Amino acid sequence: MRTYFLVCVRVPLVASDVTTTLTQLGLGVPLVANTAEDALDMLAGLETGANLGHALVQVAPSTFASSALRAELDRLGAKVVLLHDDLPSAEPEFHFPVLTPPFFTEDLEGVFTSLRTSA
Repeated sequence: MRTYFLVCVRVPLVASDVTTTLTQLGLGVPLVANTAEDALDMLAGLETGANLGHALVQVAPSTFASSALRAELDRLGAKVVLLHDDLPSAEPEFHFPVLTPPFFTEDLEGVFTSLRTSA
């Protein structure tokens, strides 16, 4: 079975850079989407038994909390990192790391490395 990771980022240059970094970390085969709807379509097209290990999603934490994309990523067991300009307010049930731009490659690598070791 193949392992995939999802990058759902609106800016193509950022998506490309993030995808390169996460591929170099060995997270699997990238799925790159510009919108949540595109991401959901890609996830629906995965072969039976495919593993989605990680996802980076550009979205406000409050929007993601009740989204269809979150529900699908939860169902698939993906470890999620959000990309957003503001850190989430204190929401006790919200347990996703948030990267805030600007961030460096080392920041991206650090958050995904810590997710991999916390399994």
